[in-house]
Amino acid sequence: TLPPEERRRIDARMAAFLAGDASSFRHAFRRVGADGRRLWIEETGTAVERDANGRPTRIVGLCADATEPHDVETALVAERDRAEA
Repeated sequence: TLPPEERRRIDARMAAFLAGDASSFRHAFRRVGADGRRLWIEETGTAVERDANGRPTRIVGLCADATEPHDVETALVAERDRAEA
């Protein structure tokens, strides 16, 4: 399940991509897994074919679990902030 604010943000980005306003998309979002764990998912995609109006008709992309890299980055930022305080 996606939190509502994440859903709105992703829907807006995907609407722009599908309307032909962007050549690719990349976003990360929080998700709660079936087991209750908090996950970070990263999705990227590119239109490889478009119709006459510029809308994607074929998309290539990737969806990956980015939880570990996200958690490491968060810990490094927190440590840096503590060191600078």
